[in-house]
Amino acid sequence: HPLILGGIASTVDTIRTFPSAGAYKLTVRSLEAWQRGVMFSIVDSYIYGNVMYDLASILLLPAWIILYLLCLANPRAAEDAASTSLSQQQQTNQEEGQSKVKKE
Repeated sequence: HPLILGGIASTVDTIRTFPSAGAYKLTVRSLEAWQRGVMFSIVDSYIYGNVMYDLASILLLPAWIILYLLCLANPRAAEDAASTSLSQQQQTNQEEGQSKVKKE
């Protein structure tokens, strides 16, 4: 997800910038840097017409969601759902066929 990648990048940059800081301070500084980065990208988009936030929102977010769904989708569950719907459809067709025979 793009926001998680931004958080990882801000964490790595914070660790490189403040190598002697403690774990708590690094965590706080990383979160603050990440929040400021997101805020400044949105503000830059509105004030200066920077299109990076808009492009990331329009292109990267849907791509990450699709990738996430494809990678984490359970193919076994999809096969089971498909076979269940086919068996239900076949059962419905058989019932319709039997009802037509009874009518005749």
